[in-house]
Amino acid sequence: MSIIQGTAKGGGVASFYDFPIEQSLRFDGSSYLQKNNFGTSAGTVNTFSFWMKLSDLSDTRTTIFGAWYDTADFDCGIGATGYGAANTLRSNWGGGANYNLFYINNKLRDISAWYHIVISFNSSNSSGNKVKKYINGTQITATTSADPSYTSFGRNGSTSRIGARVDGPSLSVSQRFKGYLANIQFIDGQELDQYFFGEFKDNIWVPYNAFSTANSGNASDGDTATNSYGTNGFRLAFDSADFNWSGSSTMTDPYGSGTAVPIYGVADASGNGKHWVMNS
Repeated sequence: MSIIQGTAKGGGVASFYDFPIEQSLRFDGSSYLQKNNFGTSAGTVNTFSFWMKLSDLSDTRTTIFGAWYDTADFDCGIGATGYGAANTLRSNWGGGANYNLFYINNKLRDISAWYHIVISFNSSNSSGNKVKKYINGTQITATTSADPSYTSFGRNGSTSRIGARVDGPSLSVSQRFKGYLANIQFIDGQELDQYFFGEFKDNIWVPYNAFSTANSGNASDGDTATNSYGTNGFRLAFDSADFNWSGSSTMTDPYGSGTAVPIYGVADASGNGKHWVMNS
């Protein structure tokens, strides 16, 4: 795992981007991030947003996000035979008979491209509409099973990982991710669509700040999110000052939460103090 210089915007003139993403994290297929407890029971309305660049197209199931709580699990990653198909985005929430498994028909094969993924879920929505997925600004139609019984990534007592699967109940590590992730956002308590995180400019999907007051590049949007990540929300920006490499002592949170960034930790840029720890 390493920090890389660069952006998720893909280059070009800086003024073209309202919200350039300056850093990403490379996952080497061995290392991953982990958080053992979010501190409270999470709600049933949440939204994920992240930028992803693949570096391995082999037919191996890998996990971008994974969590385990009690008898239920959540994971999102790249599918393989039995879980969609090779090089397709897939995700499942589950436990028992009621779980949600989806995978898209389009294959993600461009290792030079950044893909923006949004997954939102709301347990109060009508049947078949509880989980919504967007890739590069477009809502996707996916092969989907039943509505999920497990509707939150971060829960009190849960073990959660970025870059690897949580195999419960043993909590063993598997399906490690190879690629780059940038501007990971988990917003607890709001069901948001793609336009809170990106916008079209000259038919190109580019990053946008969810908590800005206006979206200059998309007149059809006009929406703004409540300026809060919610109780269990977090944002991983991967700025160089966010990492605690000391190996011996905690670090003051650069975002002012009052919680210490643990040894080999990555600071939560939302200010919620939901820091993650690097593992290998």
